[in-house]
Order: sequence, then structure tokens, then C-alpha cells
Amino acid sequence: MRKLALVLVVAACGDDAATMPDAGTTLDGSTVDTPPMIDGAPAFTPPTPYKVPLSAGGPDQIHSVKAGPNGSFFLGGYVAQTPTGDKAIFVAKTTATGPDTTFGNVPNSGVAVLQQVFTPGGGSGADEIDLAVQSTGKVLVSFTVADADDATDRDVRVVRLTTTGALDTTFGGGSGFITIDFSAKGAGTVLDIARGLAVDSNDNIYVHAVAKSPTGTDSDFAVAKITPDGTLANNWGLSDSGKFFLDTPIGSTPAAATPRGIVALADGSIIAGGYSNAIGPGNQPVIYKLDANGDLATSFNGTGYFFDTVLTRQTEAYNFAVQNGTHVVTGGYGNEAGITRDDWISMRVDVATGLRDMTWGGSTNGAKVVDVSPNMTSSNCRNAVALPGGKTLLIGSTGPGNMAAQDGVFVVLDASGNVDTKYNGINRFKLDGADGNDQFWGAAESGGNILIAGWRGTSGAAQSATLNDDSYLIVFPVQ
Repeated sequence: MRKLALVLVVAACGDDAATMPDAGTTLDGSTVDTPPMIDGAPAFTPPTPYKVPLSAGGPDQIHSVKAGPNGSFFLGGYVAQTPTGDKAIFVAKTTATGPDTTFGNVPNSGVAVLQQVFTPGGGSGADEIDLAVQSTGKVLVSFTVADADDATDRDVRVVRLTTTGALDTTFGGGSGFITIDFSAKGAGTVLDIARGLAVDSNDNIYVHAVAKSPTGTDSDFAVAKITPDGTLANNWGLSDSGKFFLDTPIGSTPAAATPRGIVALADGSIIAGGYSNAIGPGNQPVIYKLDANGDLATSFNGTGYFFDTVLTRQTEAYNFAVQNGTHVVTGGYGNEAGITRDDWISMRVDVATGLRDMTWGGSTNGAKVVDVSPNMTSSNCRNAVALPGGKTLLIGSTGPGNMAAQDGVFVVLDASGNVDTKYNGINRFKLDGADGNDQFWGAAESGGNILIAGWRGTSGAAQSATLNDDSYLIVFPVQ
């Protein structure tokens, strides 16, 4: 398989600018060839990771990958020109034969750079940039920004690009974006943080976020519904506000919630979730369902949400793959009491009833455990992606958190939840051929090919001109 090379261009960025930057010079100050990305292969061969040349002098990360039309892929993330410079949002489009040069504002690159600045929301874990694609082929990107009136506060923004990668000024009342203020900064300093993005069959948009509830001080699960033209839906959610909040646990002592994945179902309902620390000694998964009106669907597990102890010490759900429209398969991690490392954990949940498949992957408690580590170290699964034939791609990392020995990993589960040997079982990657703080975060299947994206981090060291986060891709055919 040959490589995708992106030439990324950045102009000065302003947080609330509604225009796209003009083309300039590459961040690396060099010319990069753009050969075809993928050559089809008759049998599976472990792919070779390759660096995407976004920025040599500053950090760059690809957070999200989504399938586009006609076998294409969209990539979303941020890039900075200097170690501490503004993190400009970018969206790139590629096909199976190389970058789609009809897309973007950087000539012949397939890259659109937004005059929008990503602002990390604080707290543990990576704050995410996510993508979604509407039926028209227009692409949406969600991320966290500084509040317009208080730079120490955070809001959530969704931007839409046209099919050619231009800012779509028919969206958001002419600005091309909508900014959602879920909650004001309070004594608990809980900030709005963008986490996930989904689109339903009618092109309505749902953004999942960390927020503070209207009546509480702890972090809650929050969802906003946005109409296809970029306004809050005024007939959905809490008091028809276009917003929904879920506190965990319900009716008990408030506890911190960590929202992650969100998916839209064909009937206009959505499933979202993450985890909370309200029960047990550690985090436990929360999976909830909202009906088409933005209310909890009480037929789902009897309450509208699943929140229970799965593994005795910790269980986290990061993202969901929708399988055949009837189930979601989770990707996350956790461990039993007395075990000091985290393993990858997957569950299969019926979207109608909210019940877990208690035999998933040969388990007896509905939790498929996959130890992807070569040396009994902790591992973190970050995403789950549906593949043809009911299979599920899990991606993430293994190794001590934020340490040099952390590798990128992918595993495919078959339709029964067992590790699929057609993909050689567990696949670990050192993204530059040596030890590094490696992460896989986004992936998609399109046109019979799989693309996985992530980055090599600095292993806890400060970003510098010579050592900074660098983006990597792997691509390979579906088996």
C-alpha cells in the first residue's frame, strides 16, 4: 500500500472568523508528493504506518475519520505552526487513489483549513474533534472553543463545509457555524467540551458534550440537536430547548460524568454514552437512548439508560459501532478488582431493549476482554467502528499512559465478538519504528478499505520545535 501525503497550509486564525484562509506556504516549508494512498491487496498484510506531513515545528493530531461518498474518507483534526501556537482546525478528503484535489482551500492538496481555533477544555483525557457527513456530502466538524465573552470559559462549535471544502454560509444563519453554550462556568469550573457528532437519516445533527446541568455543579452528559440548516431544534429536548442533560446517578449524589460516543438510529432516536464514577470504586459505563422528541426512551433498559457495574473495579465505554441497526458494540477498557492493568472491553447492546448480550465474545458477563498488551501493561481502547459482515474494528493503544513504550493497536472482532484471525489477531504498531507515546483515535471503512488515524506523542515531554505530536495513518483492505 502506498501513502497519502497531505500538504497543509495555515494562515492566521481568529476564533470567530467566518471566512476561510487563503493559501500560503506549507508548515514544513517543503514540497510533498501526493502518490496514491491505497493499492488493493488480495490477502491481509499488516500495514506499515506512515507519517502525514502536517507540521514539523508544531503539534498536529488527527482525531476523526469518517467515510465519505464513493469510497472516500474525511480526516479531521488540528495543526499548529509552533509548539505553543494556535491549533487550527482542518478537514482533509482522500480517495483510494490519493487526495481528492477538488476539495479544500489549499491548492492540489485535498485539505481545508478553517479560521477556527481548537481550545482544549481541560480535565483528563484528550478533548476530541469529530466529523459527520450529511447525505448531501457536506461535512460537519465539532470542537471546543473559548467563550466569546469569557476566554476562561468553553463552548461547543459545529462548522459545516460544502462538498468542495468551502465554509458553507447557508449554515448557522450565514456564519457557516453554530456555537452552543450548554452551561455557564461555575464554582465547579465544569466547562463545555465537545466530544461526539452524529447525523440522522434526515440530516439532523447531534453533538455530544461535557456540560454542567442546569441545576447541578458536577459534569453531566449533554446533547444538542441542530437542524440541517444550523439552528438549535426548538421542539426537542429539555423544555423544547434543543438540549438534553443526563445526570448520573439519577436521584442520588451527583457524580462526574464523562460523555464520549453518540450514534443516530434510523427511527430518529439516538444512543450516546460514556462513563461515570458514581458507583463502584471506579468508572462504570453509561449508555442511554433518547427518542425522536429528545426524551429518555424508557423502553431502553426500563429507564432509558444503562448504568451498572460490569467489571468490579472499572469499566469504560468510549464509542459505539452500530451493527445491522439492531445493536451497538462498544469499545472501551476496564479491569476487575485486584488486577492492576486495564484491558480492552467490548459489550453488545440491543438498541430496542437496552439489554446486553451476556455471551458476547464467549464471556459470561457481557464484557469481552481483549488483552492487547505484550507485557501485561495497561491498554486503552478509544473507538469502535462497524465493518461489513457484522464485524467490529477496535482501535486504541497499549502501554503505560503517556509513556514512551505506548503503541498504537487495532483488533477486529467477528460477528460473535471473538478476535478475528483473518486480521492476524492483535496488531501493534510503533508509529515511527521506535518507542513513542502512540495513539490510534479515528477510523472508518469506505469502498472496501479501512483507514486508521492517530498520532505519535511526546511521551509527556513539552511540545518543542524538534519534538511534537505528529500524525500517522495506516490503510488496508477489508478481509
